[in-house]
Amino acid sequence: DGLAPVAFDAPGAVRDGLVVPSSVNYACVGGVLFRPHGGDQSEQVRGSSSVCTRLLRTGYLWNRVRVQGGAYGVNAAVNRWTGSLVCTSYRDPKHLDTARAFAGAGAYLRGAAESLSDAELEVAVIGAVGALDAPMGAASKGWQALTRHLTGYTDDARQRWRDELRGTSRADLRDFGERIDAMFADRDRVALAIVGGDAALSEARKQLPEAGLPFIGEGDELHLRKLL
Repeated sequence: DGLAPVAFDAPGAVRDGLVVPSSVNYACVGGVLFRPHGGDQSEQVRGSSSVCTRLLRTGYLWNRVRVQGGAYGVNAAVNRWTGSLVCTSYRDPKHLDTARAFAGAGAYLRGAAESLSDAELEVAVIGAVGALDAPMGAASKGWQALTRHLTGYTDDARQRWRDELRGTSRADLRDFGERIDAMFADRDRVALAIVGGDAALSEARKQLPEAGLPFIGEGDELHLRKLL
């Protein structure tokens, strides 16, 4: 499809607490959702993933992590070259609650596939197209051109992505949600990292085994690493 091969490894059961001199915290949960370079088992990352992650950012995660959890920011994105899903929060006072919200993203999308009206789905598609065609300055244009050159991202591949985005269906939302559920059900596919102060991460380390996270198994613990 015009994309150059990219080598990657599944993150494995990473559980890291990165200690910094800060009074605020940041959470990150990620894993391999697709395998675009898996040989005979390759899975194509579709343009509809942009709509799915937009629904998460502007709906479910916005309400759960920002409005209810009090975080300053939240994001969810899929890397089309590696197939990885990464969910992050910014200035987050409830990092373990946020990790639970990330793990519930699949159930939300499966529910949205049934409950969203046609008009709501269309609005999500239009928003994703708008982000794709956002105005760019000279620096952004140069960076995009360099990225496309280095990855071999052709005009045909770009058009395919756009067509799949515009054609996003309820089945795409359901499939994406099921992929997220499957990822979080396999602890070896999910990585967790929390950045924050020593006291906050020491408390998170104590709470982790009882936090109710589906990807935390028996014996898992938060490994604290002092960065600064």
